[in-house]
Amino acid sequence: MHRYDATYIAELATRVFADRKEAAAWLDRASVQLGGRCPREVLGTEDGARRIVELLTQIDDDDRLHGGGITGQR
Repeated sequence: MHRYDATYIAELATRVFADRKEAAAWLDRASVQLGGRCPREVLGTEDGARRIVELLTQIDDDDRLHGGGITGQR
């Protein structure tokens, strides 16, 4: 099992959102997929970090599938 640290997740979010400020905002925004908690809140646990990476991967895959047309709707 992988261990994801905060730096890795911040870099991944920046790559997915293509903007450091948007990535930081996403990390501080409550997420239904995380039980209403923001990604930064659950980052401290191994399960939380894994779930954040899964969400970011899903967002990235959706953007690629739909040609990046959902930017700003995250």
